[in-house]
Amino acid sequence: MFASPWAVPPTSELAISVQRYVAHYQTLLYLNHGYRFFAPDPGPASIVGFTIVRADGSQWTGIFPDRNAINRDYPRLNYHRWFMWSETLGRLFGEWVSPDVFAGYLEMEKKRAADLRQQGLALEADRLLADLEEDRRVWEESEDARRRILAPVARVLLQRHQGTEIRLTLNRRMIPSLSETRAGMRPSDPRLLEPDRAFELGRWVWDDSTEMLKFVEPSPPVQSAPSIEEIPIQNERAPNE
Repeated sequence: MFASPWAVPPTSELAISVQRYVAHYQTLLYLNHGYRFFAPDPGPASIVGFTIVRADGSQWTGIFPDRNAINRDYPRLNYHRWFMWSETLGRLFGEWVSPDVFAGYLEMEKKRAADLRQQGLALEADRLLADLEEDRRVWEESEDARRRILAPVARVLLQRHQGTEIRLTLNRRMIPSLSETRAGMRPSDPRLLEPDRAFELGRWVWDDSTEMLKFVEPSPPVQSAPSIEEIPIQNERAPNE
């Protein structure tokens, strides 16, 4: 179990020699994983925060993964699933572009294409517009994926906390430096969060009349109504039941 991660480059000749000696046993027992123990240079962690509004107007706030919830999310595999959820969301949406920002990008690039056409560079303008259409397609696909991926998370949290509305945000927790660690800073120190990078992933409202979650766009474009998407919950009871 130790030799395989130890032998992941960059490493020493000793580690490689030991790994070669036990390679056949590792393969047979399916232990040849290069986890590297999340070291020597682990990156920042993704933290998903949520605020839940209940039917009586009270609020519940929390985060996941939450070390304080390990006992609640027993067995530990459940806690690990929440941990992997946050990392997956951070990987997929860490560079998410809101609709209003994307609309501004499209408008700016269309003006640039119009300027190129006025300069007699019609071919370059057509290429730019084609690239913009491809950007639009990719962005719309990512938006659809964002809603489909986040909807089950919102549903489970609403049911767990008997809520009627939920707001999900994504943040990043940095790793303390060596000097900060020597000074006594712990990895859970709130100063390691990056509030400037936090942004809203989405908001969902439970509709009792239709027994569906309504997705509310977190950052609607200017002079535009919020985009609402109804997501049915099949074979599920209402969160407040």
